[in-house]
Amino acid sequence: MLFRTCALTSLALLLASPNQDRVAPERLRILVTNDDGIAAPGLLALCKELASIAEVTVCAPDSNRSGSSQSITMGQRMQVSERDIEGAVRAVAVSGTPADAASFGILELSGEKPFDLLVSGINRGANVGDISHYSGTVGAAMEAVYRGIPAIAVSQAPRADEELSAAITRRFILEMRRQAAIPGVVWSINVPRKVEGDPLVARMGGSYTHVAKFQKISGEGEGEPEVWRSRMAPRSKGPEGCDTAEYLAGRVTVTPLGFDWTDERALNAARGWKLGEN
Repeated sequence: MLFRTCALTSLALLLASPNQDRVAPERLRILVTNDDGIAAPGLLALCKELASIAEVTVCAPDSNRSGSSQSITMGQRMQVSERDIEGAVRAVAVSGTPADAASFGILELSGEKPFDLLVSGINRGANVGDISHYSGTVGAAMEAVYRGIPAIAVSQAPRADEELSAAITRRFILEMRRQAAIPGVVWSINVPRKVEGDPLVARMGGSYTHVAKFQKISGEGEGEPEVWRSRMAPRSKGPEGCDTAEYLAGRVTVTPLGFDWTDERALNAARGWKLGEN
């Protein structure tokens, strides 16, 4: 088993330590993907960093597929092409979504032994709060846990340092190896541009960005109307201690996301409803 049972007490200290041993006790097999496309700087930085502790395989979309969530390609063929990426023993691009890339990598590239871990990222743009539901970065990681592979989704502010985000991810993986495996969990890491204080394990909350309106960019006499999404950020920082609020305050946040969307409060309340009566 990849992870051993242990209390999650030293996470913040480990993530904050720049001198953590770069050599893992046993070499891992990690599948790397993203939603920004296989040539994205964040993915390249991640592969170089993780090569120090793992055998890295890449399977990612051949172009930017941001905002894809966990969507998959239906009724269409996908092209598959080999690429060369520093730090990866093999790299494959697919003409599908991030979830397609994750599932193709898991099913077709693992060989006889399953991957120990999938890491999705490093995404350009934070995935904190409710924006996580749109994220192809998170969606690819969710596809992995759906298929029984532990997963991490890593995102950062657009102008943050990819090398720092990659180093934080590596240190988190080394700590994660020492902890108990929690089935069905995606660990979402978000790195702000200017890091303040120690990393924080935080619950999901707030609304980092949202669509405010659609702006018309062409009209009559120019063919079919075209529109552009207009965004505002943030709509709500959320309650104190949640990932959006802490990320905006400069903290690196680590949030465990569940595959099960069931709302327990509504579930318990609805059990008392008289649904079988007229």
